[in-house]
Amino acid sequence: MITTIRSMSIEEKRHLGQSLGKLPPDNLSRVIQIVSQRNPSFNIHSDEIEVDIDAQDPATLWRLQHYVQAVLRGFGAWQATPRYQPSKRSGGSVQN
Repeated sequence: MITTIRSMSIEEKRHLGQSLGKLPPDNLSRVIQIVSQRNPSFNIHSDEIEVDIDAQDPATLWRLQHYVQAVLRGFGAWQATPRYQPSKRSGGSVQN
């Protein structure tokens, strides 16, 4: 069974490129892994790495999209929800 993967529109590619720029630095190694899996000639040994969105196949683009969305959703939730807050009544102790 052969499955056809839909190509990304120009707008979707633009949004992906912007989203990649918002990723925390710790998550960029996974982006490199995703791109290099289907593109063995991808140069990962330079000081600065540039991902050419237009040169990637649809499967790679969609994998990147899913990864970026998951990271940014998780990162945004982490920023918006503090893990603990100091208690005013207990003199600054940590509450869960």
